[in-house]
Amino acid sequence: MNITAARIVFFGCVLFLVVCGVIYFGESDLYSTTGPPNRVKSNGTGQFVSDIRLGWCNNEGKKIAGNPFTDAWTLTVFLQNFDGWLLDEGQTEPRLLPRDLTQEELKNYLALVQQKKAAALPQEGEMTLQSLQIKLNHWFIQERSNLRLMIAGNVFETLPPFDATSPPTHGSGEFAGETYNRVVFLLAAPKDPKELEKWRAIIRAAGVTCGAQISVARPITGAADALRMPTLVNADAIYSLGASPVYRSLPLVPRIRQVAAAFAVIFTITLVWATARGTSVLRNAAPQNLAANQQASWSISRVVLAWWLSICVLSFGYLWAFMGEHRNILSGSAPILLGIQGTTLALTTKFGRDPNPPASRGFFQDLISESGEPEVSRLQMLVWNGILGVIFLWQSIFQWSMPEFDATLMTLLGISSAAYVGFKLSK
Repeated sequence: MNITAARIVFFGCVLFLVVCGVIYFGESDLYSTTGPPNRVKSNGTGQFVSDIRLGWCNNEGKKIAGNPFTDAWTLTVFLQNFDGWLLDEGQTEPRLLPRDLTQEELKNYLALVQQKKAAALPQEGEMTLQSLQIKLNHWFIQERSNLRLMIAGNVFETLPPFDATSPPTHGSGEFAGETYNRVVFLLAAPKDPKELEKWRAIIRAAGVTCGAQISVARPITGAADALRMPTLVNADAIYSLGASPVYRSLPLVPRIRQVAAAFAVIFTITLVWATARGTSVLRNAAPQNLAANQQASWSISRVVLAWWLSICVLSFGYLWAFMGEHRNILSGSAPILLGIQGTTLALTTKFGRDPNPPASRGFFQDLISESGEPEVSRLQMLVWNGILGVIFLWQSIFQWSMPEFDATLMTLLGISSAAYVGFKLSK
């Protein structure tokens, strides 16, 4: 490795450390889960609503488990008066009820509770109340497992909670009379293609550190909208006149995966750049009369192949790191693009090699020149590959998917390479 390549590698390492620092310190406040649940007040009403915490927290809101190297963070949601909400909704929405509980039994239970508050129940009534209470307790626990995370108005039905069995806690002081249930979700990109696209859309709109309304919903088959729970952005008071939405930052992509994506990008660029500057792998064969202070000219077929190789590797590594998934990432266009450029390089190397290539006159001048003279077949090849490469990168980075170029574009790119090869062979 010569001095120039070593400097490039050093610069790449420094840049990677800077990016890691920005990611770590830029999101450090999101990972703080000390102290009791926040119970923030909604804007405009002064009403308390419950809390959402990053990490696996206990009923007091303190973090009980964590792994800085995890590729999927946990999210603890404290539901506000969940059992009461469920009792109210169950009276008007029979699809919420389990098979062993009817609406008549639910109404009977509520009536018995009111009677017991007024006076002691007879033995038969007490036994009926206890029997119904057992059914309701099972229903409450089951329904917590049916909850789904709602981010920016999108309900992710394929992401169930992995811990919804914790018993409720009761508020004190300002929170007297309130009950809170803890439900823990796993923050990971969904596998379902439709929900993955919703996940990507949120990141495209709000960034990897999503600043949006975060809530919990109960999807119901056949219903136009999912029922929303009374949690961070869902307390009834928040929707009253004069209230403003409560937004909460939430890293949809954990820091370790953001670092991995940064590494994929910086490593690929550094490797290709250092290789190009430190070796002759992207240059033509050196002419015999090359002076000591001169270098061989750049090869356009080698540079274009390296261009597409870098783009495909960079895009794949970036998307794998952000999505935590390697399947269904590589588009059908990627191998075709590499195949076209690989074939172009093979043909020009085998049949179109210049026996006496000129010395380098500069990167761009070398790429558009044939035997030292500017050539339009090289220019059109450079322009088309450059434009499509930028489009490929843009969609991969900002739309979270490798593009599928249509047959017309692929044909045009093939014609562009064929024109260059044809001119090369005719010389």
